[in-house]
Amino acid sequence: TPSSWSNNSYTIEVFNVSGQMVKSLGDFDLGGGSQEIKDLNLGMLPSGMYVAVLTNNTQKRKKTFKVVK
Repeated sequence: TPSSWSNNSYTIEVFNVSGQMVKSLGDFDLGGGSQEIKDLNLGMLPSGMYVAVLTNNTQKRKKTFKVVK
């Protein structure tokens, strides 16, 4: 998570290349700047390119990541 984000509640959404949301994890806590999301299980999705959007629910900030499975 970006270091400027404080410790808050987060949501992560994963989208396929067509823009359809294929996975969502809501309301989990991470510490800003030093945490990794290790339990984003994408095993049920086919191989390919995805976009993961991490949202800081308190500060209303978003960070986008490309994910290749």
